[in-house]
Amino acid sequence: MGGRRDAGFGGNSAPNAAAATADSVTTADRAEQADTTDLPPGLSEEGVVDPLALVDARRQTLQNTSYTLSTSYTYRDQNGTVFAQGTYTARVAPGAESYYATVADRYENDTRAVGADHYDVAVWANETDRVIARSDSGGETSYRTVERSDAPLSPSTQWQLLYAAFGTTDTAVVGQVEHDGTTLYKITSTSSPEPRSAYAGTLYDFTALVDSEGVVHSFSLTHETTVADRSAIVTRTTQLVRIGNTTVERPSWYQRAVGNESE
Repeated sequence: MGGRRDAGFGGNSAPNAAAATADSVTTADRAEQADTTDLPPGLSEEGVVDPLALVDARRQTLQNTSYTLSTSYTYRDQNGTVFAQGTYTARVAPGAESYYATVADRYENDTRAVGADHYDVAVWANETDRVIARSDSGGETSYRTVERSDAPLSPSTQWQLLYAAFGTTDTAVVGQVEHDGTTLYKITSTSSPEPRSAYAGTLYDFTALVDSEGVVHSFSLTHETTVADRSAIVTRTTQLVRIGNTTVERPSWYQRAVGNESE
C-alpha cells in the first residue's frame, strides 16, 4: 500500500557522471527492503506520509553545506516532438545566501517568445549584492543589479517543487541503492493526482532518490500541462551533486553590472 499524505500538495558546472539517478536503481535494488530506522522525517516504509516534514529535513540538512543543483527540462507535443527545452544550474554556498545560478532556454517554431529562439540568464548573489546578466538570440548581453527580493533563479524555491510532487499522489518506497557509501531510498508515485491537484486527470509520474537526512539526490518528474493553448508533456530531471564540495565565486562581469547601476 502506498504512503498517504498528512499535508496538502502544493541548475555553471554539469553534474558529475557518477551521480546517482532515479533510473539507476536496478531490479536487485528494488528487492532490497528499506531499513525503517534510517528513514528521514516524513517518510515511512510505505511512502511519503508528511511532505512538509520531508522537505524541511532537506532544507535543514543543506543549510550549512555547499552543493550544486542541476536541472534539465523538456517540453514535447503529444506526438513526441520537442518544442522547448532548457537547463538550470545553481552553485550554492553554505547558508544559501550566496549562489550563482544560470538558466538556458531554447524554443522551436511557434513557441518562440517575441521572435526569440533562446535566452540565457545568469545570477550571482550574496548577503549584500545581486547582479544579473541576460542575453538572447539578438546576441547582446545586458547587465544590472537588483534587490535581493527580486533576484531570480533562487535555489531556495526548489522545496516548493518537491513539496508539491511528494504531496500530489500516493507514493511508495520501492527499494534502496548504495551510492558513495550513502543509502538512497527510491520513492515513486503510485496513483493519479488528487482531484484538488492542478494535475488532476492528467499524466503524472515521479521518482526520487532520498537519503536518511531528507536530501533528494535525484528527482525526475513527467506531467502534462498546457503551453500557449497546446497540450504538452513536460519532463524534468534534477540532480544534487558536489555536496560540501562546491565553490561560489563572483563572476567576471560583476563590475559591469554594478557600473550600469551607477550610470
